[in-house]
Amino acid sequence: MLKRSGLATIGLLFLFACNTVRVVPYEQLAALQGEQTVRFFFPSAGGSVEAYVARPRGAGPFPLVILLHGHSLIGRGAEQVLATAQALASEICFASMAISLPGYGSTEVANGSIEDATRQVVKDGLSIAKQNAWIDERRVMIYGVSRGATCAAALINEVKEISGAVLYSGAYDLERLYRETPSSWVRKLLNPNGEATPKLVSFLGEASRWRTPTPTVWSTRCGGRTWSRYRSQCARRWLIWSKVGARARRRRNASATRRSSSSTTSPAARAE
Repeated sequence: MLKRSGLATIGLLFLFACNTVRVVPYEQLAALQGEQTVRFFFPSAGGSVEAYVARPRGAGPFPLVILLHGHSLIGRGAEQVLATAQALASEICFASMAISLPGYGSTEVANGSIEDATRQVVKDGLSIAKQNAWIDERRVMIYGVSRGATCAAALINEVKEISGAVLYSGAYDLERLYRETPSSWVRKLLNPNGEATPKLVSFLGEASRWRTPTPTVWSTRCGGRTWSRYRSQCARRWLIWSKVGARARRRRNASATRRSSSSTTSPAARAE
């Protein structure tokens, strides 16, 4: 199984000892009422995947944001973006699902390709979310941070349900990053098996073919609450803009339709 070990496990034991989020079976997500955050596990990639859902108040259905976290030296997973998920739910009524990717949090999957396992757990998580009546499956967005942004970039055109994306501080030309980075831990992260010529990809050539609005954000801010707050603000601003923009486009299109209908009406009919 792909899982954490050593320092990462010790760190997680400490972190989750302080975790007060209620754990529920994933089959009970549909029954959630009111604004709340829960932790659950679902089967995927030959193992068990940890995730959190932040549900807004009200009946819904709510737009859904899939949150993908970044790397953590102590193995923290979806907990990294939990505050962002809760802010989106409480402030702009977007439901959020934060998934602990393979190798992080309490997620454990079968041995094999980490890339394939990552794709699978995100797709399976989305499939579970769509089964809930309070989720609007027509409005699904993906928001990735750092390593999660790289994962999100790989999935934009691969998951047909995605209608918008935010990529925060990700790396999108992995081959060049591996070749030029002075950081040994980044090289280890990109090439965990120590291959002489690792097969790494670049998503830069795909950007022009992304079929959804995809702002790419970088920040030099780092550390603690300031960084977490800035990430939350970034997500909220984009999603609010997307929500308001969609409404504005609907009003504009409706107005254009009315004008078009009026211009094609005969003078005699208008006179009547």
